[in-house]
Amino acid sequence: MKSFKELMNIDQMALDQEWLHQPGLFMRYASELSEASRDCDKQKEKLETVKSELMLDISKDPEKYGLQKTTQALMDATLQTMEDYQKEVQEYIDKRYEKDMLLNAVRALEQRKSALENLVKLHGQNYFSSPVSSEEHREKIQELKKNFTSDIIKERRRRRSED
Repeated sequence: MKSFKELMNIDQMALDQEWLHQPGLFMRYASELSEASRDCDKQKEKLETVKSELMLDISKDPEKYGLQKTTQALMDATLQTMEDYQKEVQEYIDKRYEKDMLLNAVRALEQRKSALENLVKLHGQNYFSSPVSSEEHREKIQELKKNFTSDIIKERRRRRSED
């Protein structure tokens, strides 16, 4: 997979190719975003399940966790220190980060599409053509006339020799 920075590179000299690749890139990252969203939702459910199971365990046997009584605040504090819960929280944070990064990639591809549209407009307005000074312009025209005249003379000579 391309890095996000590489993803945003646009070859201005191959806008047609960039346009051909754009829909595929967008679809690929949008699909990956959907999968990451699903994985994040699954991890959130798993976290909630682990949390519920641990809270039930704490409430059934508070002494096992060093508690004299079970208040919601004590149970929450105990839960926050439990390794199983911390592991699931970290996994959820990682999944959410992955989802957010893919969301950023999809948004960046939308920006890339806009950039491509604007580059095509600029290209159509000859924005990328290099300006020619009047002297250069005159010299090119003179050279073209000379070559054209030379071609005409050569063609006439060829025809005369054929006759």
